[in-house]
Amino acid sequence: MTTDLTTKPMRSAQNTPLQAGYGAWADTLPSNARVVICLHDPFHALAAFFGILSTGRICGVASVNIAQNLPDDFIILNTPCAPITNALHERTATRFITFSGGTTGTPKAILRSTESWIYSFDRNGITADDRVAVLGYLSHSLAFYGAAEAAFVGAKIAFLSPRAKLCNHDINVIYATPTQLKILCQQNAINLEVKHIFVGGGALSANDHATLSTYFPNAVIKVFYGAAETSFVTISDATTPTGSVGKPYIGVDVQIRNGGVFVNSPMNATRYLTSDTAVVGSDGYVDVGELGHFDTAGNLFITGRRDRAINIADQLVHLDEIERAVLANDGVEYAGVIAIRDDLRGHQLACAICGDVGRMNDIKHLSKRRIFTIDDWPTLPSGKTDYRRITALIKDRMT
Repeated sequence: MTTDLTTKPMRSAQNTPLQAGYGAWADTLPSNARVVICLHDPFHALAAFFGILSTGRICGVASVNIAQNLPDDFIILNTPCAPITNALHERTATRFITFSGGTTGTPKAILRSTESWIYSFDRNGITADDRVAVLGYLSHSLAFYGAAEAAFVGAKIAFLSPRAKLCNHDINVIYATPTQLKILCQQNAINLEVKHIFVGGGALSANDHATLSTYFPNAVIKVFYGAAETSFVTISDATTPTGSVGKPYIGVDVQIRNGGVFVNSPMNATRYLTSDTAVVGSDGYVDVGELGHFDTAGNLFITGRRDRAINIADQLVHLDEIERAVLANDGVEYAGVIAIRDDLRGHQLACAICGDVGRMNDIKHLSKRRIFTIDDWPTLPSGKTDYRRITALIKDRMT
């Protein structure tokens, strides 16, 4: 699959004085500058992104942790610019940067063509008449994507906390993670205005899907599976069986090779900027690092990440499968399963949950003595479970 991804620029449909202010700042930089936007205000961060792109320089939005761990040749923008009324001569960039990881060591800076995101913007059905709510920080790729899409098509954008009262905001589209949506439902009454919910950044359990359907009865819930290097891989709909991440997104080819998931797509990233590791293999496919299989109807099921498969008494155990089994219990709101080295069995499992451990069914390989309850569930800025914090809390309880 070959596609020319270098010709279509990504512009905001709302060219504001604030955007022009950031463009004027970027015009003082070398033409080959790589800019990391590290601004707390999401409206400033989004304006900076499109303003810098309008000058032909490449840029991306990152957290403070990522920005501090990047090589010295990245220019960090952490001071807000003032708006200007002067028009800029545009030399719009057709490439930009997304970031992944980076809480310790060198993060991954991923170079993308603007067309790799515009491809899905043109197919998601979001229009200038929509009002899009983005939950979380723009340094998280899901929030960044949702905001960039809304700006590109000219939709209204609301940057909201998961604890926001939706009755105070005129929205009909939501981009969020499962964890964020769970919190949102707990804070709100039934909402009839939301028509589309795009869910990324983790699996949505059957219980959580049912809760979303109750609180947003008029919404089409689209749970998508993807990676920082691939964008959308699959997307689900009302016909998707429980446990599946859906069928391949339009134009995406997914292959299973020795149990691993490989993706060829017009949305694949170009290359890494912080390492010599290739994103795309010589055959055009990206190895996303996860294991999975298709059913006979073409629905993809993800077993778990390769690096979350461990050995217990000569049996290969997938931590993500154990976690899904824990989450299937009605009393469990959140769960995080980790592996701890064991000289006799190879590993033993431990689990942190938020919920009622007393109602949990027996789960193979997981002793109830190794299940610990946490009231305040630790999450990353992206809304995903903070496994480092979970590991530290579990080990503290076990000592």
